[in-house]
Amino acid sequence: YITDGWIPYVTDNNLMQGYSGTKRFGPDENITRAQVATVLYRSVYPDATDTIKPGDFAKKNTTGFGDVEKQQYYTAAVNWAKSSKIITGYTGGVLRGKFAPYNNITREELAAMIERFVAYKGQSTKNAPSSALKTLQDYKKVSSWAKNSFAYCTTKKIITGVNNKYAEPQGLA
Repeated sequence: YITDGWIPYVTDNNLMQGYSGTKRFGPDENITRAQVATVLYRSVYPDATDTIKPGDFAKKNTTGFGDVEKQQYYTAAVNWAKSSKIITGYTGGVLRGKFAPYNNITREELAAMIERFVAYKGQSTKNAPSSALKTLQDYKKVSSWAKNSFAYCTTKKIITGVNNKYAEPQGLA
């Protein structure tokens, strides 16, 4: 990872800093929903310090999600991502109305957040060719709400197939 240059890139650009209070980075570990929101937030606001030392934007939860705590490293990022329509939270099941910040993000949830972020940045993400999904043997497992996002991310090679064969949409990112 270090020789590829991406760890210095993400740390130099304040996208990621490793685990708080440690010297650990965890490049082989799964990423949580809060961590993804934080990386996207930091890419838009690279000089913001409220994801390191919670400031005004992190003093309260403005999302409506009852499980987003105030003054956490992710609070400002999740507040921003919700107001920017990058995250929607869960709409069904036991997590309905929640964000679940500490849950590891699935591949299809990640695709949805990335696609919405790209749209937020003003780029078109609509009408991604569904043929991109059909190259993956289990493409039918992609949830209906994530199909366009997964097709977009696959087309742009943001998300690739596991072993170049499988979408594994509910697998962890």
